[in-house]
Formats: sequence, C-alpha cells, structure tokens
Amino acid sequence: MIAREGRSIHFGDFHGQWNAAEDELALLVAGLWRHGYDFTAFQSPDRQEALRATVERNRIPLRIFPGREYMYDWGHLTTVGTTGDAPPINDPDVESVLRWFKANSEWVVLAHPYAFMIDRLESLLDAGLLDAVELVNGPLDSNNNRKLIDWYASLLNRGKRVPIVSGLDIHVPVGDRRPDVLYDDAYPTSLDIPLLGANRTGVIADRCDVNAVRAAIADGRTFIEIPSERMLVGPPDIVAWLERNDYWAEVEAEQGRRCRFTPRSQRRFIGGSTVSLDCAGFTGLVGIDGREQAVPASGRVALPVPLKTPRDTQYVTLVGRDADAVSVAALKVFHPLQVQAAPRLANGRCQTLVDVVNVGSETIEDLVLTLSGCGIRVEERLPPLAPNGVMRRVHTWTVPEPARPTPFHVAIGNDAAKRNRTSRACSSCPSISFRPCSRFRAIASGSTWSFSTTTERASRPRCNGRCMPNGISAKPGTFPTAEPGPASSWAPPRRPDSATSLPVRRPLRRHRSRRGRPQSRFGWRC
Repeated sequence: MIAREGRSIHFGDFHGQWNAAEDELALLVAGLWRHGYDFTAFQSPDRQEALRATVERNRIPLRIFPGREYMYDWGHLTTVGTTGDAPPINDPDVESVLRWFKANSEWVVLAHPYAFMIDRLESLLDAGLLDAVELVNGPLDSNNNRKLIDWYASLLNRGKRVPIVSGLDIHVPVGDRRPDVLYDDAYPTSLDIPLLGANRTGVIADRCDVNAVRAAIADGRTFIEIPSERMLVGPPDIVAWLERNDYWAEVEAEQGRRCRFTPRSQRRFIGGSTVSLDCAGFTGLVGIDGREQAVPASGRVALPVPLKTPRDTQYVTLVGRDADAVSVAALKVFHPLQVQAAPRLANGRCQTLVDVVNVGSETIEDLVLTLSGCGIRVEERLPPLAPNGVMRRVHTWTVPEPARPTPFHVAIGNDAAKRNRTSRACSSCPSISFRPCSRFRAIASGSTWSFSTTTERASRPRCNGRCMPNGISAKPGTFPTAEPGPASSWAPPRRPDSATSLPVRRPLRRHRSRRGRPQSRFGWRC
C-alpha cells in the first residue's frame, strides 16, 4: 500500500490461483509480498484454508478474499463470496448465468475474455451483469491483452467509464535448483514464478476489504500497472494524478521496504531441528512459521524449523518485522529422511532398490521399512542411520508384466515418518535401462553437506523393439514371495568423463496423419 496526497492505494491480484502442493504456498506468499501485493482474490478453493492459515499464523498483512473460478464454454468467471449452486458450466445463456452470479456473489469478473466475446463486453457492462472486465491477464503480450486495451481506449474516447481489473492467473511454480532462502536478487521470482509482477491492480480506497474494493471498482477508482513497460492503464484523470506524484519512485521505495531483511545461515534447513540465523544489522522480530524471537545484540537467532509433511522438500515462511515494515521470505526445508525406490532386473528377476539417506545432524533410530506391491507386504527393521549415512535395501518381486509400471508403497516408520507411492517398470532393453536406475549421493564435508540424485544410463544402442508391448523381453516370473535382501555395499557413482556418457533425450519420430496433424508413430521411443 502506498499513500499519495491523503489517498491510499492498495494493490491486488484479481485472479489468484495455486495448483501446486500446499507446502509450497510459502513460495506464493513470499512472492506476492515481495512484489507489493496487499490482497489476492484467490480462486482455488482447495488451497484457501491453507493460504489463510499461513498468512494469519505469520501475521502477514496480506488479505485473502476467498473466491472461485467458473469455466464456461464462452468464458471464465472469477468471483468472490459466491454462495449457492452455480448454473452448469455447459449453460450457453450468457445473460442468465451472469445474472445469477450478480445476485449471489460479492463481485463477478469476466477473466481473460475470448476474442469472440470482446464485442459483447460493452452490452454486458451496460446491463449491469459484470462488475468488471479482466483487461490484462498475465504478461502484456499474452492472451488478448493488447486487443482488450485497445477496446478499453475506444470506450474511454467515447466518454464511457469501464470498470477494469487485472490478474496473474498463476498455476504452479516452475523454478529449479532453488536456494535455501527465497527470494533475492540472486534468485528472483522470475526464475520460479514468472507471472509474479507481470501486472497489478491498484485500488484507491480507504480500506482493504471486500466492501471497499467492490465500491472502488464500481466508482472507477481502479487502474492497472504493467511494470515491465512502465505502463499505467486506467481512467485518464487517475493516470495523470499518479504520474504527477512520482508514482514509480514510490512503488520502488515500498517494495524495497518489503525486501529489507534477508537472513543467512551456514547450514541447510532440516525439518525438526534448530537453525541459527545470522540477522546482523537487523533490529526487530524474526520468526519461522509464526514462532518469533527478538534479535539480540549478537545478531544471531536460534529458531526451530518445523517438519510439516513427509515430502522430501517443503517450504515454510520466514518473517522479519521491525518498526517500519515487514519482510517475508520462504525457507527450503529438507526432511531428515530422504527415500527413493528404483527398479532393477537382475538375472531375469525384478527387484526394487530402496535408498535411505539421513541428511540430518543426528542419528535416526527405530526405523522400520515397509514395502508393499504386487499383493505382497514386506516389513524390515533397519539399523540406526548415522548423519549423512546412506542405506540400501534390495527386494525381489513377482511382477506379471515387468515393462508396465507397477505401483509400490514405501513407508519408513518412526517419529519422522515417510510415506511414498511410486510406480516402477523393469526392462532389459539396453536402450532404456539404467545402471542402477537411480542413486542417492550424500557427501559430508565438515559442517556442511550436499545432496543430489545421480542417474547413470547404460550405453544406448538402437532399440531392437524387444521392449515394445508386442515383445516384452522380461518374461513374467512366478515367484511365491518377496525376498528381502541385505543392504548392499554402495559408493557414489563416478562423475562421467565426457558429455557422451550423459543421458540423451531422443525426439519422438513424427509422421503425418491423413488429416495433416503431426502424430507420434509410437507412444514412446527409446
């Protein structure tokens, strides 16, 4: 929020979404806050409670307006506060559907209008069937954004007032090799959630709540900011007022205040442990997942790191709070137990290789491995696993069709329980087989450790077709029980000497169908 000449401007996303896992919501919260958003009209009902809990537990002043997106054949509707049973999504009567939403929602917006709907927007607005049009969705050059801006300008030239908003429409993060603390200049949000900062809706209102935002939309007190182009889209008098008052300088100053605090740590964040954060130069409160402490004179704060899910990697929220501003970041947290199951064919028999790694700083005891698949359940008590220790268990199975993915359930039971469901296929085809398909590598070096997954592929001669469904080379076995095997001796795989030994993804062979559309000749190719 920024204030100019006694008027408050709140920034929001009218098309908030999140289709990724709940334990990755900390990424969304950190990104929204870093880019200066004050509210989100959140359209993912199955993530709303988790998002609200994250914001409230960490006392972040980010408002969540619960909504839902309804996807009709003629357009998508983003709403807030809808009650009752909506008309079916195949209902072609646009006016009737919109009339129902107007009567049963706080507001209804036509999101990223299709090209064939642009000519109907004016009549729908004149009839009072829409509260606003989502004029910009995502980056400026995507969807029909430029066409809609031209349409909006033509109505302004005719003296009409058009209620407008914008939306990000984020679905999932796409980043790779995320650092331990997100986000900063070295790893900005553009590498993980590119849509963040693509646009914002500015709402001129005294308060940041549903009623105040709805009233501002109806009164034409909204505008759209496109930072990449330094462009403001909105009523001419509002745009001129913003530009007279050094709008962009104030925006940069506000976002700088929100990014003031970035913690440092010499160790990875391990769930269930305590981490020491270097907060030198920062005075105020620092908290992880809602548990806050004042920064002492030494500048070091010890905080517990929660372990919230059995996933190998999860994210929690870190907040730095001083007298002037609130800074929000996301911490990458590792589960102390890392588990992976991989297939292998040995002497014509199907095996599963389960690797267990302790990436924590304490020995883990009382581990029980439970592995079930093909109607058989194996339970094995494991010896204590030292810090940075690696353990492998090998089991042999009866797999009716080895080349087809077979589901296996893997569970490691103790206080830090892990559960995983994986589907694995076995094949003796040298073009697609792995040696040994997948391995864990844990390397301890003083007080630090590194962890990665290494895959070593066999030589890749041209596939002879035996791995295809019509000629599966691995014949079905008829073994009565699973055979638990001892932990095998294992060492990290050697780094390949040349690029020729690395896996190579081969493109699918294409041909033209009778209708001229490119199609793959096989479902997959080695």
